[in-house]
Amino acid sequence: MEINSALLTVFNSTIYNNYILYNNIGLQISHSSSNLVYNNYFNNFKNVLIQGKCTNRWNITKTPGKNIVGGPYIAGNYWATSSGTGFSQVTPDKNGDGLCDSPYKITTNNTDYLPLSLNYSVITPPVPENPTSALVVLGFVVAATAMERGRFRF
Repeated sequence: MEINSALLTVFNSTIYNNYILYNNIGLQISHSSSNLVYNNYFNNFKNVLIQGKCTNRWNITKTPGKNIVGGPYIAGNYWATSSGTGFSQVTPDKNGDGLCDSPYKITTNNTDYLPLSLNYSVITPPVPENPTSALVVLGFVVAATAMERGRFRF
């Protein structure tokens, strides 16, 4: 879903899996608390404007699964700007897990502790030498000696 700039006063809501793009202000939150905002792609002049007293969560626990930018974990949000200087664009991801190594503080009581990064590593499993055939199971390559009617024998 693509969202144009929105002013929200909401409580106990979840905003996730959205592309919030090309606005002066991507998401405006006013006097809203207890919301969960995660796995969104922000790319605006100012991604979030928070007005008044607001305490919200900006990530979930690191969870295996394809995130909004194609990385291996669902967690926080992707923070970009058109100039390429957004938090997710410039913050290191030294271990290659697709999450920035530092939290992104939006305001007091509003921090994305697991912002997404595009700097993730795709681990390619090694292929055994001279297998008769091979089967990839959950990222592991298993050598098979023969194949009979679509079934592998190990």
